[in-house]
Amino acid sequence: MITTIRPKKTDEQDPLLYFAPKSDDEYMQKITGRMIKKGRKHETLVRRFGTFLAQAGFMAGTNVHPRGIVARRDGNEWLIEAHVSHAVREAIGQLATYAFLLYRADNQPRRMALFTESIGDVYVRLLSHQGIASVWPTEEGWVGSPEAVDAGLAQEEP
Repeated sequence: MITTIRPKKTDEQDPLLYFAPKSDDEYMQKITGRMIKKGRKHETLVRRFGTFLAQAGFMAGTNVHPRGIVARRDGNEWLIEAHVSHAVREAIGQLATYAFLLYRADNQPRRMALFTESIGDVYVRLLSHQGIASVWPTEEGWVGSPEAVDAGLAQEEP
C-alpha cells in the first residue's frame, strides 16, 4: 500500500512537495536475453524514513527529482539522499552536486545522508566534516549523527 502525505493548508504550502515513495516490490528485468531479480531496498528505506518524518512533524516530498527526499520543518529545508549500505562517498557527491545545481548560493539546504545500516564513527565524522548529517535505522527506530539528533531527524545512538 502506498501512502501519500500531502502538506496541510498553510502559508508555506508547496504544491510540488508531497510524499509518495515508489513501490518497493521486487521486479524482473531482462538483460541481454536473460532475466534477473532486482530488489528495491532503497525504496523501502525511503518509505520507512518518510513515515518517521511525518510523525516528527516534517513536511516531506519525494517528487522533487533528481533529489531523493526534501523535508521541511521549523524554517529549515533538508536535502536527503538515501543509500543502500555504506555508499558514503556517493552520498557526499550527490548532495554536493544537487545543492550546487538546484539551490541558489544564498539559500542552501541543510544536507543529510540516509543509510540502510550503521556507517561507523569514521564515516559519521567525515560526513559531519562536510556539513552532512547522517541517519540509519535500528531495531528501536532511527539514530544518527549529532546534527541529525539536534534537528529531530534521529535519536542518539545508545
